[in-house]
Amino acid sequence: MSQINMLDHVKIFREINDAIQNRDADYLNLTEDEKEYIFERFAIRFNQWVEVFRNGEKISLAKLKKSVQNWTKVLGVKNIKIEYDFYLYSWELYPQLDGELAYLFDASHEFHNRLARIFHTLGYWDKISNQIYQYAFQYAPRMRSLYYMRNWPPCKVVDEDFQLSRVNSLDCWFLCSCECMFYALGGYSHLTSFDIGAGIDSIKYSQSLQIMMEAVNNFFGTLAVVKNTITIFPASKRKLDENFRLHSEDSAAIVGWGNFKAYCFRGVRVPKDVILHPDKLKPIKIIRLRNVEVKRVMIERYGMDKFLSKIKHKIIHRTIDYNGEQQLIQFKMYESEPWMFVKVICPSTKNSYFLRVPPGMQSVKQAIAWTFGYETHEYKPIKET
Repeated sequence: MSQINMLDHVKIFREINDAIQNRDADYLNLTEDEKEYIFERFAIRFNQWVEVFRNGEKISLAKLKKSVQNWTKVLGVKNIKIEYDFYLYSWELYPQLDGELAYLFDASHEFHNRLARIFHTLGYWDKISNQIYQYAFQYAPRMRSLYYMRNWPPCKVVDEDFQLSRVNSLDCWFLCSCECMFYALGGYSHLTSFDIGAGIDSIKYSQSLQIMMEAVNNFFGTLAVVKNTITIFPASKRKLDENFRLHSEDSAAIVGWGNFKAYCFRGVRVPKDVILHPDKLKPIKIIRLRNVEVKRVMIERYGMDKFLSKIKHKIIHRTIDYNGEQQLIQFKMYESEPWMFVKVICPSTKNSYFLRVPPGMQSVKQAIAWTFGYETHEYKPIKET
């Protein structure tokens, strides 16, 4: 994390506080290191929320409803009807919202936009919004996140790039972004209270966000208001890899209501045993499997060395250097064409890796060159790392 001393720390948040209170983000005059420090605070907090989204094995509708009830009470709503619905398409999305609960959405967007303006001025808004969009995209269309719908024509009625459309719903990613921005800008210790309308201030709203983090822990996805009734739509828990693909190496990548579970490895949905019991996979069944992507994952999970020891295969070519022996390996699968891999040795760790290459390769060097996008005569590494 960027090195900021205590005096600079106080100065940064005092300047941010003045900008928020005066509604004048152009007032900010932070250094690049100070801007990076604010973004890093956002990233740390966002990762904490992501862990809440990832973890959880059993949905509790009672706890979910209680959290939403507490959220409404903190924001001044009493005796509101709260329902569940597991089918998001059962309600309509309205670009405008009227009625006695409209102020909740006005206040939520005012809170969001006051903070988002600061990140926009600091030059980090696109980076933040794109990061949240990547996660929200994985939950669509079962969750209509405001970040996911930011460019949807019926909703895109905003004045600034950082503003999100005001519709009759709020979702977990929207509330997540609000809390993360508030934390990053020093909200819990350095920002003085600011009004966001309808008798709600930033302190009260930040308290409601803490409640909604607990709701997310109980599978909260979206809440929508229709005819002054709040309908809660639970979301599934989803685990993603660094490329935002559904992925988990030791448990379900998707856990939803009704004890629904789905197992995925780098974006490929696979049978449960591929994740939970890879050692029990049968090579003969892997060979006969028709789905190429699932087959590839099963081999990786089972272990290529172990797989080769159980099937017939042919070493087309081998070379030996100071790293060890590298091989070009071929074996037959269900498909008409054989599968071919090049076995390489990592110079630093000495671990073996198997890289799939097209059939027809004649030498180890040709196969390795192909993985880098070169012809054999073009591949002349100075040093391998």
